[in-house]
Order: sequence, then C-alpha cells, then structure tokens
Amino acid sequence: MKISVFMISTLIISILPLYQIALAVTEHTPSNAASIATSVTQNLLTVVALLLGTSSFILGLSIQNSSRLTDTMNRYFRILILAMVLPSVVIIIYGIVIVGYTLDPEDVHYLLLLAALFVPAGAILFLLSRLHASLPDNRKADS
Repeated sequence: MKISVFMISTLIISILPLYQIALAVTEHTPSNAASIATSVTQNLLTVVALLLGTSSFILGLSIQNSSRLTDTMNRYFRILILAMVLPSVVIIIYGIVIVGYTLDPEDVHYLLLLAALFVPAGAILFLLSRLHASLPDNRKADS
C-alpha cells in the first residue's frame, strides 16, 4: 500500500508541470512561439533535473550499501528509482513533441538539449539493471 501511494504521488507531482505547459501551449500565438519553446524547455529541465538528480543520489546510496541492505530494501530502492526515472523519460518525450511542434529553424538547440536528457536517464537505468544482475542468486530469487 505504501508503494502505491508513493507512486501515485510521484505521478501527480510529475504531471502538474505538464498541465502548466499544456496551458501555455494552448494560449500560444505565432508571435510568441520562440518564448514558448524557451519556457517549456526551462520548465522541463527543472522537473527532469530534480527527478534524475534525486534518483542518481538514491542509486548511489543503494550501490554504496548494497551488501548491507536486505532484499526488501533493495527492492524498495529499485522501485523508488524507477518511480523517478520513468516519469522523467515520459516528460522528456513530451517536451520533444511540444518543442518540435513550436520549433523554428533557429531553435534546434532546444530540441537537442531535450534529446540529450536521455543520456543520464539511460545511464541510471543501465546501472540499475547491472546492480540487479550483480546480486547473488539467492537474492535474485526473492525479487
């Protein structure tokens, strides 16, 4: 029950900035399309940096203490990391679609910046999978 409440609250927290961005996009006119790309990118970078930074910190804690953690604690750490990384991947994709919709040819750097956010998200997911693969066999059976 505690995990589902946490996941729901994480989802709500990640959706609120998307709602604000959607409101800004619906009010856009061709004269302020460049300002929308800038504001959308800034808001998305803030949310994704918060989620990826926190999940990187938690991943570091779980790597540092992996031998001392119980199976249940390792499972909770994995769920906590995934609850932050997966919404950030969805937000990145949403940002690429929104910025691509309002993109001027001189604003390609906003799109590249959003696409570059896949690198830390992918690194966290890769390290999480490698950490799970390095657990002893008796601990994997419980997961």
